[in-house]
Amino acid sequence: LSAVSITAIFDRAYQAVDPDSGATMISTAPMLMVRLADLPREPRAGDQATVDGINYRVNDFQPDGGGGAKLALHKL
Repeated sequence: LSAVSITAIFDRAYQAVDPDSGATMISTAPMLMVRLADLPREPRAGDQATVDGINYRVNDFQPDGGGGAKLALHKL
């Protein structure tokens, strides 16, 4: 698969709410929020992304149900 350039939202430190307990979880793992329509296919764990010249590996893919997704990243 060839590289594509898209506009996305990058968050260096991500916060989420645990759906079971309602507790706020803070992660130092960076997240990339993307529009799925901007990508040639659905992202997968193991895909790579480059943000501001830094390379990351996609660890997790979480669709948001509205045409977007959150990609949990790991710095390479």
